[in-house]
Amino acid sequence: MSMEWTCQRCLRGLGKIQHSKVPYATSLRPRQKRWLATDAKPSFVKRSQSLSLGTRYQSSIGSQTQVPNYEPPEIRSPPGLSNAPTPSVSGNVLLQANNLFHPFSESPSPEIRRRAAFMKSHAYCPHSSHKRTRMPLSPQDPESRKDPRKTTDAPRFVKFECPDCGIPAYCDEDHWMDDYESHMEICDQLREINEDDHDLRSGRFFPEFEYPGPQMEEAMVNMTNWDTYLYSRDYKAINEERSLRQATRLLTYPATIGSILHELSPYSMSKDRRITYEGLRSLSALRYNLHPPRTGADGTMKGIRPNPPPVRLFILGARAESSLPREVWQQLSFLFPRVAFHLIFIGPESMANRDAEYPLPDRTPGNPFGAVVEDRISHEMKISTFVEYYHTLHEAGHFYPYDPYFDCFILFHPGLGHPASSHEWADTLPQLLETKVPIICTGYTEWDMERDRKWVEEQVGGEMDILMTPGENKFRSLRWDLNDYDPSDISCGNWGVWGFRGKSAYLCNAVMVFESLARLGSKADRILFYPQEWDTDIADGSDRDSQLLVKARDWYHVKLIPVVIPKAPPPKKENGGGQGEEEGEGGWTGGLTKFLNWREVQYDRILHIDSDVTILKQMDELFLLPDAAPVAMFRAYWLLPSQRKLTSLFILLRPDESEYQRLMAASSRPDQRRGDWYDMEILNAFYGDTAMVLPHRQYGLLTGEFRSQTHANYLGNSYERWNGDLMLREASIVHFSDWPLPKPWIMWPHTLIGEIMPKCRYADDGSVDNCQDKEVWMGLYDDFRRRRKEVCALLSAPAPEWPPRNKTGKKEGG
Repeated sequence: MSMEWTCQRCLRGLGKIQHSKVPYATSLRPRQKRWLATDAKPSFVKRSQSLSLGTRYQSSIGSQTQVPNYEPPEIRSPPGLSNAPTPSVSGNVLLQANNLFHPFSESPSPEIRRRAAFMKSHAYCPHSSHKRTRMPLSPQDPESRKDPRKTTDAPRFVKFECPDCGIPAYCDEDHWMDDYESHMEICDQLREINEDDHDLRSGRFFPEFEYPGPQMEEAMVNMTNWDTYLYSRDYKAINEERSLRQATRLLTYPATIGSILHELSPYSMSKDRRITYEGLRSLSALRYNLHPPRTGADGTMKGIRPNPPPVRLFILGARAESSLPREVWQQLSFLFPRVAFHLIFIGPESMANRDAEYPLPDRTPGNPFGAVVEDRISHEMKISTFVEYYHTLHEAGHFYPYDPYFDCFILFHPGLGHPASSHEWADTLPQLLETKVPIICTGYTEWDMERDRKWVEEQVGGEMDILMTPGENKFRSLRWDLNDYDPSDISCGNWGVWGFRGKSAYLCNAVMVFESLARLGSKADRILFYPQEWDTDIADGSDRDSQLLVKARDWYHVKLIPVVIPKAPPPKKENGGGQGEEEGEGGWTGGLTKFLNWREVQYDRILHIDSDVTILKQMDELFLLPDAAPVAMFRAYWLLPSQRKLTSLFILLRPDESEYQRLMAASSRPDQRRGDWYDMEILNAFYGDTAMVLPHRQYGLLTGEFRSQTHANYLGNSYERWNGDLMLREASIVHFSDWPLPKPWIMWPHTLIGEIMPKCRYADDGSVDNCQDKEVWMGLYDDFRRRRKEVCALLSAPAPEWPPRNKTGKKEGG
C-alpha cells in the first residue's frame, strides 16, 4: 500500500505520545507514581503525570512542535509506486547505529540536552540518606527507603549522570556508588531508553513506520504475539530489536483492542484462563457483529444491502492515543474488514497540542459539545473527539442508547485508583456500569492494575463482573519510557490489561416475578436470596440494587435472605477433554444458588421459579399436591422422545438439610461431577426416578414454542390442532427461551430478529392467513419490557448476558 507520508509523520505522532515541552515554571498537580520492584525486571511503574495546562508530561521524546533541522523533510509517496524501492532521503545522518549512546547532557540533540537540564532542576536524588520530598505511595516507592528518623540530608536534585546509562540519576558520584546495586536493577532499561531516544533523532529512514493496507479475508491474522501478528499482517520485515520497540510504541493501542475483541484472540477461558465466563458472554456479543457473515453485497443494484451501525469504541481519558497518526488506527479496521468503526476520544486532554491541526469549533446547538469530527479517514472508520468529561456527556444522553453488541469502553492507563486522579473517575464509574457495556482497562504494571481493580471494587462493591483478569498484555509496548521527574521511574505503555462490566439485571427480573405474584393474589410467602455484600441502605439515586431490594420488601412483602453465594471448583475432565462450559473465574455458581432452597427447613414446600418468566396466574394450588415425592418438576418436552429429562426451570421441593448437603457435595466435588453436568443434570441424577412429574402444558410453556413448526411434543399428541392464543390462556407461566435470541431484557441483534420471530402463515393465493403466533410472541416480549419499565424504572437496556452458542445443547439456553 502506498503511504501518504514518510516516517516523519509517525515521528511526530510518537513525539506526541511521549513528551510535550512546557515552560519550567508550569504549576503541577500531584504526580502519579509507578514504582519498580526490587527484581531485575521493572514491574511497578507509574501513570504519566498530568499538568495543570492539560498537557501530558512523561516521555522520552521532545516537543512535537520543534523539528530539528537535521531531520528529513516530509516526502509524498507518488501514486502507483507502492512496490517501488524506497528512495534515499536527503539530509545528513546525524547518528549511526553504532553511535547512539550519549550522556543526556552531552547529546548531539539540543532537545535531549534541554531535557537533561530540566531533569537536573526538577528530579530529586533517590538515595536513602535524603529527607523525603513527599509521602511514599507504595512499599516499592524509593521514598519508602528514606526513614524520617534517620535521614539528615536535605533533598537535592540529580546532577550526576551514570556513565553506564547516561541518565541523570543521583545528586553526586558518591551516592551513585553507594546505591549502585539498586541502580543496576534498571540501568539496562535506562540505557535502552537513551539509545532509543537518540535513534529517533538519528536522521535515518524508519521503514517500521510504514503500514500495510487491507488484507484479503482468506489470509487469517495470527494474534498470538507481536511476531506472528506482524508477519501474518504482512508488515515489512523488522530485523532489529530497536526498530521493533519503536514500531510497537505506536501499534500497541490498536493491537491491544484488536487482540481482545478478535475471534482469534490469544486470551481465552481454557488456555490462560484470562477470560472469565461473564467475559466470554460479553465478548461473544461484540464478536457477533465484528465478524458478520457474508451478505452477498456488491456494487450492483441487486447487491445493495442495509449496513449495520458502526461499532463504537469510547476511549475515555484520551491523551496521547488521540493524536496517533490515523494510519495507525486504521490497522484496527483492517483486522475486521466487514465492519465500520467509530472511535470516540473523550477527555479534557484529548486535543492537547493539536490546536494548530484542528482548532476547537464553537459550541452550537448542532454541536453542543464542540466535537471535532474526522469522517474522511476511510469508508470503515470515523473519529470524533470531545474535549469534555464523559459523565457530562452521559448525563446529557449524548450517546444513548448503548448496545453491548456494538459498544465498548477503552481506558488506557486511567489511574482509577491513584490518589491524584481517582476523584475524576468517581462520577464516571457508576455511569459506565449502568450501561452494562464491556470496559477494557490497561495499566503500567500488575500493581498499577490491581490498585485500579481494588478501587473499583471499593466504589461499587458487588455491582461489577470481572470480564478479563488483570495480567500482562501480549501486545504491550516493547519500549520503555522515562519519567522526567524521577529517573528511577520507568514505564511501559499498556503493560497489562483487564476488563469489567456492570452487573446484569436479574434482580429486577426477580422483583418483577414478585410483583406478578402479589398482583395475582398469591397467599404464599415470598423469599429472595441476595449476596450478603449488598444492603438495603439506599446511598443515592444510582443505588439501584438497594432500591429494588427495598421495593421488594416493602411493596411486595418479600422476605430478604442475605447469603454467601457458593462457588464450585471446575468439573473433572472427561477423557482429557476441556473444561465445563461455565468454568472460569468465579466458578460455576448458577445451580448452586438454586440449591439453597433446600436449606429453608422452616417451610413445608418451596416453589422455585427462574426469573426469565412471565407469570399469568397465581399457582398456590401446587402447595396442595400430595407430599409423596421430594420434588415435583415437569419434563423438558423439547428433548422428547430421545431424552426424558426433568427441567430445573420450575421446581416444587420439600426442604431438607441432608438433601442440601448431598446436592452441594455432588456439585462441589470435581471428582464426582462430570464436565457437562449442571443443575439440570444433577437434579435428574438425584430425582429422575422419584420426582412427581407436573404437566408442562400448564407450567412449562416456552416462547420458542410459538416459533416451532411442529407442536406434537408440547401438545402430547399428533392429532390436536395448535392454537397459540388458546395455549397462552391455558398456561400459568411462560418461560422466555428463543435461543439464539437473547433474553427480553437484552437488546435484540439487528440481523437476527427477522430470522427468529414467528412467521405468518399464508394462504394458497399468497394472502396472509394467520399471524396469531407472531402477535402472541411479540406481545409477550412487549409486555415484559413494559413491566420492567414500570416495576424497575429500567428500559430494556443493553446487558450483555447473551451467549453466542449453547454448548450444553439445552434449548432454554439462557
